[in-house]
Amino acid sequence: ASVLNTALFAGGIYCFFREYFRDERAPLVALVVFFGSWLDAPHFSNVYKLSVFFSVAGYPSTAALAFMMFGFFVVLRLLRSDAERPGLWALSAGIWAYVYITHPLTAMAAVTGALLFALTEPSVTLRRRLWVGGSVFAGLALSLVWPYYPALGMVLSGTADRVQKGLDPNQVHELHSFFEPEKMLDIVGFCLLVLPVIPYFAWRRKQLIVPLGAHAMLAVFALTAFIDIPLGHRFILL
Repeated sequence: ASVLNTALFAGGIYCFFREYFRDERAPLVALVVFFGSWLDAPHFSNVYKLSVFFSVAGYPSTAALAFMMFGFFVVLRLLRSDAERPGLWALSAGIWAYVYITHPLTAMAAVTGALLFALTEPSVTLRRRLWVGGSVFAGLALSLVWPYYPALGMVLSGTADRVQKGLDPNQVHELHSFFEPEKMLDIVGFCLLVLPVIPYFAWRRKQLIVPLGAHAMLAVFALTAFIDIPLGHRFILL
């Protein structure tokens, strides 16, 4: 599983980043960022620091992340082409169903990213944006037929139950160690260096997926400090 997931992971990085940035060098830069941007990463799934990766490569989260990037690649191909490709539409829905069933936490980043691509990719007709967004939701609906456990219902009901209990004023809400300032710095690491250029990209409306996606994940992480969201502390890893 580790070897297969690592191969998928590398293939996903190559396909997605090459397509998104339209630059042959982009996958190499992405590989360096994935493995080298952490300072002192915790030993968790969804952590891809090189010193941690080989002990978590066999986890379902690694396969889900790999397919997330293949899914982004498919979404970009659909958005950037006017051709009707029924096979790609079906593949898009199938990928999002697989990611959600395999690792719902990674699916939160995957679904958010795919929808943000549909929303922000320039020079795309509204009809095509809606179709791409629809393929993502079709994938979530497709996960309902998974026979072994109720993938969608389990997460929705579990999240609602935890949040409801967390709103009880008599409940003691303890923060995870990820909320310690030193730990947050270790996790975010060298990614802090891009903060000064985010306003420029927002102003020029370029690569909006980066600031919008990061803010979406960090918003859930921050909200977890006040409301008990299941695995909300791990959104900082996404």
